Amino acid sequence: MKKISNVLQELVEENHFVKVGLSYKLFNLTQLAFFLQPLLETRLKKKIKVSAIVMNLSRYQRGLLKQGQFNSDFKIKTLTVHGNLFTASFSKTPSVHKEANDFYEFLNREGSFVTVTDSGKEITIIAEAKYIDEMKNFIEVDPVNLVENISGIAVQFDDSYIQIPGFLHAVLQRVTLQHINVVEVASTHTVFMVYVHKKDTKLAFDTLLNCF
Repeated sequence: MKKISNVLQELVEENHFVKVGLSYKLFNLTQLAFFLQPLLETRLKKKIKVSAIVMNLSRYQRGLLKQGQFNSDFKIKTLTVHGNLFTASFSKTPSVHKEANDFYEFLNREGSFVTVTDSGKEITIIAEAKYIDEMKNFIEVDPVNLVENISGIAVQFDDSYIQIPGFLHAVLQRVTLQHINVVEVASTHTVFMVYVHKKDTKLAFDTLLNCF
């Protein structure tokens, strides 16, 4: 038989905004318990007292706060925008791998912005829009996905945050709460790149600047 705590956790984990609200203590737990009561009763197929839900919500909230994954005290060192980009993903084959490397080396010689990510199954290239036709000269096959008119926001942070769980999540959370679609992400030791559509660039940049 399922426990209230287990089903409550499932319910909250499925609802991003409820989890965020709990993490920041935005909810009156009693009112939230009344709201969740019929949902929990449906899943558990029995009546549940509001007081029992409040108790479990309180325990779950303390767990979130203890994890520190929604810490609002993070500070960003710098924010940098790279505009007029495109992202292209290819199925990885030996020939595509070589062609992508050749294209990467060409862009490096040009002093152009470029990011290449190799997942084992796919290769994704993010580069300046003016080189999109040049890419087609290097890579013979068509990309499985191509998105133009994107911007990259480089979030640089202190390397002490590397050991703190949840920092990258906190960055993405602020962006997605603005209903901004994140096209791609990439990272190095102290820089986290968030790629968004051109139309969302200013809102994403201002959101991160104001939140951190």
